[in-house]
Amino acid sequence: MGQVQGSPYVDQSRNVFISLLSVADLAKKGVLFTDTKTQLKVKEVSNSIDLERLSQLSFGKRWQSFTKAQRQRFKNLLMQLLEWILYPKAQKINVGIDQIVFSPKEKNIVDVKVPIEREVDGDLVKDTAELKFFFHKLGKQQKIYDAFIEGERLSTNLKRQFDKALEKKTFDQILDLMAKRVNKAKESQKKNDK
Repeated sequence: MGQVQGSPYVDQSRNVFISLLSVADLAKKGVLFTDTKTQLKVKEVSNSIDLERLSQLSFGKRWQSFTKAQRQRFKNLLMQLLEWILYPKAQKINVGIDQIVFSPKEKNIVDVKVPIEREVDGDLVKDTAELKFFFHKLGKQQKIYDAFIEGERLSTNLKRQFDKALEKKTFDQILDLMAKRVNKAKESQKKNDK
Protein backbone atom coordinates (compact mmCIF):
# COMPACT_ATOMS: atom_id res chain seq x y z
CA MET A 1 0.00 0.00 0.00
CA GLY A 2 2.83 2.44 0.82
CA GLN A 3 3.93 4.34 -2.26
CA VAL A 4 7.38 5.81 -2.52
CA GLN A 5 8.25 7.56 -5.73
CA GLY A 6 11.80 8.49 -6.72
CA SER A 7 12.36 11.88 -5.15
CA PRO A 8 14.91 12.86 -2.50
CA TYR A 9 12.10 14.62 -0.64
CA VAL A 10 9.90 11.54 -0.69
CA ASP A 11 12.84 9.47 0.51
CA GLN A 12 13.53 11.97 3.31
CA SER A 13 9.84 11.98 4.30
CA ARG A 14 9.88 8.21 4.45
CA ASN A 15 13.04 8.25 6.60
CA VAL A 16 11.46 10.77 8.98
CA PHE A 17 8.42 8.51 9.38
CA ILE A 18 10.55 5.40 9.91
CA SER A 19 12.28 7.21 12.79
CA LEU A 20 8.98 8.62 14.04
CA LEU A 21 7.42 5.14 14.10
CA SER A 22 10.43 3.91 16.09
CA VAL A 23 9.89 6.77 18.53
CA ALA A 24 6.19 5.82 18.73
CA ASP A 25 7.04 2.20 19.56
CA LEU A 26 9.41 3.32 22.30
CA ALA A 27 6.76 5.66 23.73
CA LYS A 28 4.27 2.77 23.84
CA LYS A 29 6.83 0.67 25.73
CA GLY A 30 7.33 3.48 28.25
CA VAL A 31 11.04 3.92 27.52
CA LEU A 32 10.94 7.00 25.31
CA PHE A 33 13.25 9.18 27.38
CA THR A 34 15.06 6.70 29.60
CA ASP A 35 17.41 5.09 27.08
CA THR A 36 20.35 6.57 25.17
CA LYS A 37 19.51 4.69 21.96
CA THR A 38 16.02 6.11 22.17
CA GLN A 39 17.37 9.63 22.34
CA LEU A 40 19.28 8.98 19.11
CA LYS A 41 15.99 8.08 17.35
CA VAL A 42 14.40 11.29 18.65
CA LYS A 43 17.39 13.29 17.38
CA GLU A 44 17.12 11.65 13.92
CA VAL A 45 13.67 13.15 13.55
CA SER A 46 14.72 16.49 15.02
CA ASN A 47 17.75 16.81 12.75
CA SER A 48 15.51 16.67 9.69
CA ILE A 49 13.90 20.01 10.61
CA ASP A 50 15.29 23.43 9.68
CA LEU A 51 14.44 25.32 12.88
CA GLU A 52 15.93 28.59 11.66
CA ARG A 53 13.61 28.75 8.65
CA LEU A 54 10.57 27.58 10.64
CA SER A 55 11.31 30.26 13.26
CA GLN A 56 11.67 32.97 10.60
CA LEU A 57 8.31 32.00 9.12
CA SER A 58 6.70 31.90 12.56
CA PHE A 59 7.79 35.42 13.51
CA GLY A 60 8.12 37.13 10.15
CA LYS A 61 10.06 40.41 10.25
CA ARG A 62 10.14 40.35 14.06
CA TRP A 63 12.60 37.43 14.02
CA GLN A 64 15.57 39.67 13.17
CA SER A 65 14.68 42.11 15.98
CA PHE A 66 15.48 39.49 18.64
CA THR A 67 19.06 39.08 19.84
CA LYS A 68 21.13 36.15 18.66
CA ALA A 69 20.95 34.64 22.17
CA GLN A 70 17.13 34.99 22.23
CA ARG A 71 16.80 33.37 18.80
CA GLN A 72 19.04 30.47 19.83
CA ARG A 73 17.11 29.95 23.07
CA PHE A 74 13.84 29.97 21.14
CA LYS A 75 15.08 27.35 18.65
CA ASN A 76 16.32 25.15 21.49
CA LEU A 77 12.99 25.42 23.30
CA LEU A 78 10.99 24.81 20.12
CA MET A 79 13.00 21.64 19.48
CA GLN A 80 12.39 20.49 23.04
CA LEU A 81 8.66 21.16 22.68
CA LEU A 82 8.60 19.00 19.56
CA GLU A 83 10.58 16.25 21.26
CA TRP A 84 8.67 16.20 24.55
CA ILE A 85 5.13 17.02 23.39
CA LEU A 86 4.65 16.26 19.69
CA TYR A 87 6.79 13.14 19.24
CA PRO A 88 5.17 11.18 22.09
CA LYS A 89 1.83 11.75 20.34
CA ALA A 90 3.19 9.62 17.50
CA GLN A 91 2.31 6.57 19.58
CA LYS A 92 -1.24 7.02 18.28
CA ILE A 93 0.02 5.88 14.87
CA ASN A 94 -0.70 2.16 14.78
CA VAL A 95 0.47 1.28 11.27
CA GLY A 96 3.66 0.17 9.60
CA ILE A 97 5.65 2.23 7.15
CA ASP A 98 4.22 0.16 4.27
CA GLN A 99 0.74 1.55 5.00
CA ILE A 100 1.80 5.19 4.76
CA VAL A 101 1.50 6.77 1.31
CA PHE A 102 4.11 9.32 0.21
CA SER A 103 3.71 11.23 -3.02
CA PRO A 104 5.39 14.34 -4.40
CA LYS A 105 2.97 17.23 -4.72
CA GLU A 106 5.28 19.82 -6.19
CA LYS A 107 9.03 20.12 -6.54
CA ASN A 108 9.63 20.54 -2.79
CA ILE A 109 6.35 19.36 -1.22
CA VAL A 110 5.47 15.81 -0.25
CA ASP A 111 1.94 14.67 0.59
CA VAL A 112 1.79 12.05 3.33
CA LYS A 113 -1.33 10.00 4.09
CA VAL A 114 -1.31 8.10 7.38
CA PRO A 115 -4.10 5.68 8.37
CA ILE A 116 -5.11 6.46 11.95
CA GLU A 117 -7.91 5.78 14.40
CA ARG A 118 -9.75 8.68 16.01
CA GLU A 119 -12.09 8.55 18.94
CA VAL A 120 -15.54 9.88 18.03
CA ASP A 121 -18.26 9.75 20.68
CA GLY A 122 -16.38 6.99 22.51
CA ASP A 123 -15.93 4.83 19.38
CA LEU A 124 -12.72 4.31 17.41
CA VAL A 125 -13.20 5.38 13.81
CA LYS A 126 -10.71 4.66 11.01
CA ASP A 127 -9.53 7.81 9.30
CA THR A 128 -6.62 9.19 7.31
CA ALA A 129 -4.40 11.99 8.52
CA GLU A 130 -3.18 14.05 5.60
CA LEU A 131 0.07 15.93 6.01
CA LYS A 132 2.38 17.90 3.78
CA PHE A 133 6.10 18.36 4.33
CA PHE A 134 7.74 21.44 2.83
CA PHE A 135 11.42 20.90 2.02
CA HIS A 136 14.39 22.89 0.93
CA LYS A 137 18.01 22.05 0.46
CA LEU A 138 20.30 23.19 3.25
CA GLY A 139 23.90 22.37 2.47
CA LYS A 140 23.90 18.75 1.35
CA GLN A 141 20.71 17.83 3.21
CA GLN A 142 17.03 18.14 2.47
CA LYS A 143 15.38 19.70 5.52
CA ILE A 144 11.74 20.12 6.44
CA TYR A 145 11.08 23.79 7.05
CA ASP A 146 7.29 23.64 7.46
CA ALA A 147 4.45 21.15 7.60
CA PHE A 148 0.73 21.22 6.85
CA ILE A 149 -1.02 19.45 9.73
CA GLU A 150 -4.74 19.26 10.50
CA GLY A 151 -5.71 21.84 7.91
CA GLU A 152 -3.07 24.48 8.62
CA ARG A 153 0.61 25.16 8.10
CA LEU A 154 2.64 24.77 11.29
CA SER A 155 4.35 28.14 10.73
CA THR A 156 0.98 29.90 10.35
CA ASN A 157 -0.31 28.34 13.56
CA LEU A 158 2.85 29.32 15.44
CA LYS A 159 2.82 32.86 13.98
CA ARG A 160 -0.76 33.43 15.11
CA GLN A 161 0.03 32.19 18.62
CA PHE A 162 3.21 34.24 18.94
CA ASP A 163 1.65 37.42 17.48
CA LYS A 164 -1.12 37.18 20.07
CA ALA A 165 1.32 36.45 22.90
CA LEU A 166 3.59 39.37 21.90
CA GLU A 167 0.67 41.78 22.30
CA LYS A 168 0.83 41.16 26.07
CA LYS A 169 4.28 39.74 26.80
CA THR A 170 7.89 40.35 25.93
CA PHE A 171 9.81 37.78 23.92
CA ASP A 172 11.79 36.83 27.06
CA GLN A 173 8.53 36.19 28.94
CA ILE A 174 7.36 33.95 26.10
CA LEU A 175 10.65 32.06 26.24
CA ASP A 176 10.21 31.57 30.00
CA LEU A 177 6.68 30.22 29.42
CA MET A 178 7.99 27.84 26.76
CA ALA A 179 10.67 26.62 29.20
CA LYS A 180 8.00 25.95 31.85
CA ARG A 181 5.92 24.03 29.33
CA VAL A 182 8.93 21.92 28.34
CA ASN A 183 9.69 21.15 32.00
CA LYS A 184 6.07 20.20 32.65
CA ALA A 185 6.06 17.91 29.60
CA LYS A 186 9.34 16.31 30.71
CA GLU A 187 7.97 15.57 34.17
CA SER A 188 4.77 14.14 32.73
CA GLN A 189 6.58 11.94 30.21
CA LYS A 190 9.10 10.70 32.75
CA LYS A 191 6.20 9.55 34.93
CA ASN A 192 4.89 7.57 31.93
CA ASP A 193 8.28 6.01 31.25
CA LYS A 194 9.09 2.99 33.38
